[in-house]
Amino acid sequence: MTRLLGRIRERAFAWRRRRQPRGVILLYHRVAAPELDPQLLCVSPEHFEEHLEVLEGYRPITLSEMARAAGNGGDLRRRASLTFDDGYVDNGTTARPLLEAHGIPATVFVATGYSVSGREFWWDELERLLLLPDRLPAELTVEVGDERRSWILGSSGGPGAGHADWSVASPRTPSPRHAVYRDLHRLLKPLDAETRRAVLDRVALKVEDPGVPRLTHRPMTPGELADLATSAHVSLGAHTVTHAQLSALPADEQAREIESSRRQLEAMCGRPIDTFSYPYGARSDFDETSVESVRHAGFGCACANSPRGVERGADPFRLPRFLVRDWDRDEFAGRLASMFEG
Repeated sequence: MTRLLGRIRERAFAWRRRRQPRGVILLYHRVAAPELDPQLLCVSPEHFEEHLEVLEGYRPITLSEMARAAGNGGDLRRRASLTFDDGYVDNGTTARPLLEAHGIPATVFVATGYSVSGREFWWDELERLLLLPDRLPAELTVEVGDERRSWILGSSGGPGAGHADWSVASPRTPSPRHAVYRDLHRLLKPLDAETRRAVLDRVALKVEDPGVPRLTHRPMTPGELADLATSAHVSLGAHTVTHAQLSALPADEQAREIESSRRQLEAMCGRPIDTFSYPYGARSDFDETSVESVRHAGFGCACANSPRGVERGADPFRLPRFLVRDWDRDEFAGRLASMFEG
């Protein structure tokens, strides 16, 4: 009898949660259709405009408004907020005019160090070094931190070898170069920025890469960020300096990444920065120290990357988001409806 009553209470609680009004925060990265997209970061311009048309049937608001509504018991029903992580150039050149045309606000979170350096984001640089070349050395040996790693590459072809649609979500690894890409991505993610850059530079020498960033994959420059900040429909937020996996860093380095990104971005755009996004954003990618550093730095809210709706009383420093893929209108509409329901 006790177990039965317990199950009844659990079901009643779950039913009440489903009935509770919730908002939805959407996470985008790029609005582009590149030759390769191994990390599945891109939504095509055509699909993005379809997403905006669907969102016009909801109640789009800014991220800050979403956080306030959750905190003060405001109406979250059918409320949606758009966010972009990283600060790719197409956020300004392609996403901005579409957002303005549809009158929908968005927040763009910027990893400021990349805007200053002009280098491609490290995962894109890894793609350029390993997945794009027609030829690679038969063997690749490189030092990763204190470890020396070697891979046999053989004569695997480049993107024209029938694997242009491959992504890390695929259960298969179609060639040795894709295996190396997977391995190095896993090894590079937790490293500090200096060590990671050194590894990428060593790989570039081995594969004879000219070191020229692709214009299609570059981050926005400080000047472009300043111009983007003038839009009535785009707000900027901080995303650390080096896109660090904060949980892999000691407390002082976490604080430096978080506080410096805010100061740098405010200097670039001439506006106060109140929002933050944890790089990668999964539970293992930031910790309590990260959250306290964000709060101490004076941010009003921060976004994670966990697929849940925003409910009343949500922690403003752990706001959940749904990752958006390159879905067409019908698939996006169906998924968005389910985000609000579940």
